[in-house]
Amino acid sequence: MQSIHYEHVLRCWGACLEPSYYALILEYMPLGSLYDVLQNEKEFSLSWNDRWSIALQMTKGINYLHLYNPPILHRDVKSMNFLMTEGKNGFIVKVGDFGLSVIRRESLRQSVQPPVGSLAWHAPELLLLEGTHSIKTDIYAL
Repeated sequence: MQSIHYEHVLRCWGACLEPSYYALILEYMPLGSLYDVLQNEKEFSLSWNDRWSIALQMTKGINYLHLYNPPILHRDVKSMNFLMTEGKNGFIVKVGDFGLSVIRRESLRQSVQPPVGSLAWHAPELLLLEGTHSIKTDIYAL
């Protein structure tokens, strides 16, 4: 993840590895997650322009991961995994929390893996155990 540099993907600066402990050094996003912003209506009054901008930035971040070579599946797309800050011209949104992400490789092993992530955002085929995580299931969750 450290090699990914895109304006709508959270920057990973490095990692700290100790015996039985590890930590990622990530870009700081002072507003927290999109979920946090949406829950705090008193502090953040989102106009329709803000909402469209947020949705577009979320889409750009996920699209970048999918177009990466090889493609990266996020597998846990939800409001808690989009982090926010304020810029000169409004909110800045970046996709983060790559704990469940995988590099997409076509293989038999991938086709038999059970779905992971938050059930509320799963595509119907994942809930019915009739499919596997894919670019399409990330987009459905978005």
